[in-house]
Amino acid sequence: MRDAVVLRNEAKRVIDSLSDEKLKVAVDYLRSVQGPKKVAAPKKVATSQDLTAQLKEAEGIMKKAVREKRLDSTVSWEGVRRGV
Repeated sequence: MRDAVVLRNEAKRVIDSLSDEKLKVAVDYLRSVQGPKKVAAPKKVATSQDLTAQLKEAEGIMKKAVREKRLDSTVSWEGVRRGV
């Protein structure tokens, strides 16, 4: 834990000494290291029973399609569009 505190303080000192342009680069780098932010779905979407039912139906359709077709076969766009 103490090592982390020392590193954070050192990082802050280095950041404070950077020019504006180098600071922008440092911030971009730190954001990339941090990784993508997780964004929660809005409550209305996350709890939509209609959406849940549609997703389950689509999953069933996909599983059926995989069982019935070889994975390397193709499906015409018109055939897909008719089912929507």
